[in-house]
Amino acid sequence: RLISRMVRNRDISHKIPLIGQFPLVEHYRNGKLLKQYPLFFNGITNEGKNFLLDVMFNGVTGSSTWYCGIIDNAGYSSLGNGDTMAAHGTWAEFTGYSQSTRVQWASGAASGQSITNRTPMTFTFTTTGNIVGAFITNNSTKGGTSGKLWAHGLLSTVIPVANTDELRLSYALGA
Repeated sequence: RLISRMVRNRDISHKIPLIGQFPLVEHYRNGKLLKQYPLFFNGITNEGKNFLLDVMFNGVTGSSTWYCGIIDNAGYSSLGNGDTMAAHGTWAEFTGYSQSTRVQWASGAASGQSITNRTPMTFTFTTTGNIVGAFITNNSTKGGTSGKLWAHGLLSTVIPVANTDELRLSYALGA
């Protein structure tokens, strides 16, 4: 925790609060927009924060490719700051979609202390289910338990999906 201090009339306690959000969540059925959901914020995990610090200050190799996964409502109870891809016993990934891997978050260049994807990430469902949230990781493997869990968050409401439905998401990160 940083403590505010003034040195020569300048506040030297510059915090960089990272705020992640999913500003676009659209649910399509048979090609038609069924519902648009309000944006939802995410929590950046302890693992994600440590990874950022290690890349910036300890020479750890960063990840240039990130992926979005979705969280199943079945068995969900909570999200935690200590969650990792290897250990998140209070939630499970929903993998009943046609893409062979998690959907890539193809971000554009940072501008105005913010970064976001150029086009929405689209999940096309092959089974029915209920989606409660989403997460960002650097591992593309559906259901995979390795890689870094950057962040995760809960939708404003559970989204019931059916076979052939599409869910389109955008992710933005700002300071």
